[in-house]
Amino acid sequence: MDRRIGELFQKIEDPRVDRTKKQPLESILYIVLCGTMAGVESWIGYEDYAEAHEETLKEFIDLPHGIPSHDTIARVISALNVEEFSDRFESFTQELIQQVKGTLAIDGKTMRRSFDSKKNLKAKHIVSAWATGCKLVLAQERTEEKSNEITAIPELLKRFDLQGQIVTMDAMGCQREICEQITEEGGDYVISLKGNQGTLHKDVKLWFESSEGELSKVWEEWGVGRGLVA
Repeated sequence: MDRRIGELFQKIEDPRVDRTKKQPLESILYIVLCGTMAGVESWIGYEDYAEAHEETLKEFIDLPHGIPSHDTIARVISALNVEEFSDRFESFTQELIQQVKGTLAIDGKTMRRSFDSKKNLKAKHIVSAWATGCKLVLAQERTEEKSNEITAIPELLKRFDLQGQIVTMDAMGCQREICEQITEEGGDYVISLKGNQGTLHKDVKLWFESSEGELSKVWEEWGVGRGLVA
């Protein structure tokens, strides 16, 4: 097993009683990690993935009783301490981000089917940081509403070394404080600008329109078409 991944999983407490520990916890988590990165989205899918790659997996993990069933995988993952696993996994992803500098994409999504109308529970909204270089979600911040992304984004950014990073966001992140936070940490940003920033949007659009003559030379040099702020 990869040394970093092995150390990560060894620090996670096994929630099972001794008599049910037929499959090593590290092996189950390794299968889930690899399967998730391969696009698996179901418990049965993890079992199928492991069976299809059994010989390769045996080079990295112990499988004393063969491939764990999808029921075993589901029970183990469901019983884990979520906060503990999240902290351990985030430590692992932080190692990756130090090695893969590039673009950090911040985006918020509402989790499908996460609401419960009978219990009057709203859908969960998650703001994620996606490292485009290693194609991995490095951290997440939960918010109650989409509008709360403005307060969640600064908390999410605090988890990263932004030196040399390019942070991208949609128009929700177009806030002076967020931009200052990124630049003060040594990063750069690419943020959408829309009509929700009325005065700023009008000023930028006016600047592009008044500078169209000069900008057309730049666009021609770059080989791209002319346009305005969306």
